[in-house]
Amino acid sequence: MLSIWLTELLLDNMNRAALESGDASEEHAAATAELKRFMEQHRATLDESTTLQLLGSYGCVNEIVFYASLVEDTVTVVQYLLVQEQYEQVLKVLTDPKSKVPPDVWYEYAAPLMAAIPRETVDTLILCGQRLDPLELMQTK
Repeated sequence: MLSIWLTELLLDNMNRAALESGDASEEHAAATAELKRFMEQHRATLDESTTLQLLGSYGCVNEIVFYASLVEDTVTVVQYLLVQEQYEQVLKVLTDPKSKVPPDVWYEYAAPLMAAIPRETVDTLILCGQRLDPLELMQTK
C-alpha cells in the first residue's frame, strides 16, 4: 500500500513538472527518471494491476510500457505499442529471447502487424520457424 502511495506522489510530481515547465523540460525528465528508478527498485512490492491502473489514470503510456517490461508483462507491452503504432518495436518484443513469448500472443497480434508492416512481419514469422503453427496464424482476425 505504501509503495502505491509513493508511486502516486511521484506521478503527481511528474505531472506538476509537465504542467509548470512542459513535457520537454529538465524538471519533467528528472521527475520521470525518479519514477522509473522507484519502480525498478520496488517492483517486488508494487501491485502490478494497481500500478498499471495508476499509471493509466495519469496517461503515462511510456511509463506503462516501461513498468510492464519490468514485470515481464509482454501482452501489456504489445498492446500499448500497437496503440502507439510502434509496430517494429512490437516485433522486437515478440522476438526477444528473454521475453519467452508464448505462441498464443503471436496468434492474437499477427493480424494487426500483417496489416501495418506485412514484409517485416512475414520475415519475423519465418525466423520464428517451427515455434508457430501456420494454420493458427491464418485463423487470426
